[in-house]
Amino acid sequence: MVNLLTVTEGYRHRGVGTALMEAAEEWGRSQGAVVAVTDTDLVSPLSVPFHVERMGYRRQAVLRKVLATERSLPDES
Repeated sequence: MVNLLTVTEGYRHRGVGTALMEAAEEWGRSQGAVVAVTDTDLVSPLSVPFHVERMGYRRQAVLRKVLATERSLPDES
């Protein structure tokens, strides 16, 4: 699963995001994955066209609830 993909504004529309996603997908295939999953803000005017139109992902609903904020998580030390 790709949890975050960000390309700095000055490098957008140059194939950087596509290359990164394709590399992640290829790595997944090499590890035996048969499905690639990513998540994005469904109202983003940049990420939705990138994932759906450019990369061929399809929208699927995921419902989630945040149970704790980073500040309220227990210390891992």
